Amino acid sequence: MNKFFKKVLRAISVLSVLIILVIGLVFTPSFSFAANSQATHNNYEYATVDTAPGASGYGTNEVKVRKKSSRQNQQVWFSIRGTGVMTVTLQFKCTGDSDYTDYEDYTGTERKVVDGGASGVVWRAIVKDGGHTSGSKTFGFDW
Repeated sequence: MNKFFKKVLRAISVLSVLIILVIGLVFTPSFSFAANSQATHNNYEYATVDTAPGASGYGTNEVKVRKKSSRQNQQVWFSIRGTGVMTVTLQFKCTGDSDYTDYEDYTGTERKVVDGGASGVVWRAIVKDGGHTSGSKTFGFDW
């Protein structure tokens, strides 16, 4: 009978350790404090970069100013805000282009109007590979 209780106690001990390990794995908090993200809505297109992007960079989805703007002059606002140290590149692509063309690079806070009424022209903003040094910036378009 003594051997039986020892086996039961050992089984309970092993089972208790397994339960504690499983609970620890399931309820372990995530320590990932930063992740690049995008935010899209009816009146804006933003991206936030707070970690170094990969080889293809990280930025906004493309915006067709002509479709987004309710103004007769077909403009949207482009802005950059945050405390990060990085270069945000404003780019455009015309109908028939295979890739984006760099329009202008920004390193600080910015708020400007983008005129883009030409048919078929799309805009985006991106932090290229190697363009992020530290911190976080949110950038993009609103209309």
